[in-house]
Amino acid sequence: MTSSLRVLVVGGDTESTTVLKRLLGAMATVQPVGEHERHSTALHEGPARRPDLIIVELAANETADASPANVVGALTRSFPDAAVFATGADVSADFVIEATRAGAVEFLRRPVQRTDLEAALEKILRLRRSGPPPAREGRITSVFSTKGGLGVTTLATNLA
Repeated sequence: MTSSLRVLVVGGDTESTTVLKRLLGAMATVQPVGEHERHSTALHEGPARRPDLIIVELAANETADASPANVVGALTRSFPDAAVFATGADVSADFVIEATRAGAVEFLRRPVQRTDLEAALEKILRLRRSGPPPAREGRITSVFSTKGGLGVTTLATNLA
């Protein structure tokens, strides 16, 4: 892992945020750029910090405005170039699926384990290194016939 990720941490649980910051601080590939207690503050102040990765803590018992889908969705819309990791104590299938469908790239169980975090960071760095696929030149081949029954459809299918 050679490049560095600019990481923004969003979460209200002080204990788990402290553990997460300690794990991130011990990794050479991570550059913490900020921490916000509430996602609304991160949405307002975070873009100036240009994060590559946002780690957001989610709670299952939040209001409708702070549901996993709304929080992760707002972060992915406000930070289109950043990956979002969601973390939470609730690891029920519905909760994780809701966060993932809203745009979270990874879901880490709280308290976050070092091995899980390293694997997730390696995945993000690997995706960033590969970049977009190179553009390929296209070619169009047209097949037609003036009357039916000459095998044009068979020829076109086999060419495809």
